[in-house]
Amino acid sequence: MTNQSLAEMPVLQATEQAFESINLDDKLQVAYIECKSVNMPEYFRTDKFTIQFMIRGTLTAEINHQHFTIHAPAIIFISPNYILHPIHVSEDSLMYVLSFSIDFGNDMNLNAGNDIYNKAYIRPVMSINENQLNICLQYLSLLRNIIQDSSICNSYKIANSIVRSLIYYMADFYVQLFNQQHALTRAEEHAGRFLSLVDLHSHAHHNIDWYASEMCLSPQYMANIVKQVTGRSAGECITENLIQQARSLLITTSLSIQEIADQLGFKNQSHFGTFFHRAVGMSPKAFRMKKNSDK
Repeated sequence: MTNQSLAEMPVLQATEQAFESINLDDKLQVAYIECKSVNMPEYFRTDKFTIQFMIRGTLTAEINHQHFTIHAPAIIFISPNYILHPIHVSEDSLMYVLSFSIDFGNDMNLNAGNDIYNKAYIRPVMSINENQLNICLQYLSLLRNIIQDSSICNSYKIANSIVRSLIYYMADFYVQLFNQQHALTRAEEHAGRFLSLVDLHSHAHHNIDWYASEMCLSPQYMANIVKQVTGRSAGECITENLIQQARSLLITTSLSIQEIADQLGFKNQSHFGTFFHRAVGMSPKAFRMKKNSDK
């Protein structure tokens, strides 16, 4: 592949003109987004795998309670159930977004037992060089051309293969960059595993004993590691995750308070309300009304 400058990439030239999203059934979506035109809620929780290619500009955001200032070129790896809080997007920012379903991710073995999945929880943002970004963009450009060519009968199968190849390519340089930029201690690996499990299962399991059992660790040992690495207790991590999920559901959905309580694994609406008020300082209903009035 040739090492073209970013300005010469045909996919980039087309993207700057307009927002475009292409869906290949329910499993694969390709979105081309000029970031300053995107209206994102204060907090939101993803239900797909998303790879964001930061091509130009700067993005400031919280991802799973970690604060990041992201300068292009970079990639951002977002798994299902991640909590996102966009803070600021520079006026010149531009990124591409590739998203795919949990089923597609499972086919690629992208789950909490996967080493790359757990590393990405600790470091979802990775600075890359221009050549690595160029290759990713060429994959995306090829993907787009295949999708848009109506004469191709097996466009989904071909697109599926292109996406898989892109992910394999990214995984290769991601691991190398991760080891160079942020080699994990054993404690960090355990903490990352715990936090990824919390993201996946906090709606069903509020007790740290369940997580310790899943990790084959004693509750006390696991709690000590989490506190050492994150500065927060394991219980606080679970509580913060639940509160962020609750915030997102209250802001971005029309679910009733009871339905949200059920979805987050609380015994009843009253128990959820007490939990939320203790953490946020107001009831779920009052929080929703305040956020709606602020819009």
